[in-house]
Amino acid sequence: MADKERKPTRDPEGSILKKVETRRTANGKTRKETVYYARVRQNEYDEHGRFVKTHEMKRRAESYAAAIIMRRQMRSEIHTKIKEIKIGKAEKRIYFFDLLDFYEKHYVKEVVFSANGKKIAGQRTPIYQTKKKIEVFREFFGNIPVASISYARLFEFKLSLEETKYKITRKILLPKTDPKQRKNEYTYVDEWRSRKPATIHRYLACLRRILYIGLQQGFATVNPFKLGDPLIVASIEETRTRICSFEEEQKILAECVGPREHLKHVLIIAIDTFLRENEIFSLVGADVDFQDRLLTVREQNSKTLKSRTVPLSGRAYQAFIELRGDKLDGEWLNSKVFPFRSIKTAWYSILKNTDIQNLHFHDLRGTGITRMLEAGVPAPIVMKFSGHTQHATFMKYVKKDLQMIQNAGEALNELYRRQQEKAKGQIPLSQQSETELEEHRDATDLTKSIH
Repeated sequence: MADKERKPTRDPEGSILKKVETRRTANGKTRKETVYYARVRQNEYDEHGRFVKTHEMKRRAESYAAAIIMRRQMRSEIHTKIKEIKIGKAEKRIYFFDLLDFYEKHYVKEVVFSANGKKIAGQRTPIYQTKKKIEVFREFFGNIPVASISYARLFEFKLSLEETKYKITRKILLPKTDPKQRKNEYTYVDEWRSRKPATIHRYLACLRRILYIGLQQGFATVNPFKLGDPLIVASIEETRTRICSFEEEQKILAECVGPREHLKHVLIIAIDTFLRENEIFSLVGADVDFQDRLLTVREQNSKTLKSRTVPLSGRAYQAFIELRGDKLDGEWLNSKVFPFRSIKTAWYSILKNTDIQNLHFHDLRGTGITRMLEAGVPAPIVMKFSGHTQHATFMKYVKKDLQMIQNAGEALNELYRRQQEKAKGQIPLSQQSETELEEHRDATDLTKSIH
């Protein structure tokens, strides 16, 4: 209890009260002691300058110096508290559709490169794919406050992508009923498919990017993706092991005649240079070095935004010779190598005619990488040609077919056989390696010196 209270010392940033209090000790006696109380008051106002509430804090200190320090701490705490309240109210007023509109306006646009080929704005992903994802986000989350998107809600979104199917419309060529019919007729069939883990991860990665932008712009104070276990687990994605065999390649090339003759060059270049589809159709004549038989992939056309140089095989070199034809240097250097952007329709038509199943155009890239490794080119060199910087990513493109697995088993059996014969001394000197021969000579010389 206080016996005496002095008038508090006024301060624009708070006040300090000095009191003399009577305390009862353990042995029943009383004694007086001087204590100090630090007190801070601060008013909260809305965005229109109207008074909302007074925040007050008061704490006891043992000395005047401690009270000054405590007053400073409380002033900082009240300021932070008022700021968090304002941010929380602002978050509740910012809705998810507003964030999606902001992202679509400022980020979903064509990629822009600087004069030296560096990306400065936009995105390389096709815009229609991103807009398709945004529509899925709108449908699932609705126009809710950004601050109300929790980790649990994100987990529910992931489950919905796994459980629900999406519709695709396939264009199917109808068989000709009249031999004189020249125009192809098509029908359209709707199919419902389940999303693969890699597709689900692309949706989640896009949503995570949008929420990070909201965090940067002050629309939110935390990204809910960080509040739980990772929702994107790359290890569960299915890795394709399909390669194009030499027999299948010959069947495909045999179909590239007449109106499809130009596809032969695309397929040969895809296998022997293992360029990505976008990299192939972005080539210009200046990228081909006929003298040194090299092909340059420009950084603005590369997925990793890094340029690289790829050697040309004999048939790839011949393909570029035929593509150039009789064009003059000026016309060839500045023109596109291929005047089209895709061969999707022709590709699936060829697969149907040759009865080849489950072969994607992108599998030709893995086929070329696997063949170069089988030819004995070291993996680090092949990684330079393919444009991979991570060995784990590179190994996804090393396709292990049945023949490769059998060859590996035979090589291991041969190693064991040689070790057993070496232990028995049955391997002729002519079949031993240089190291083995050197060891044999040293052992012979040592035996002679002993005798």
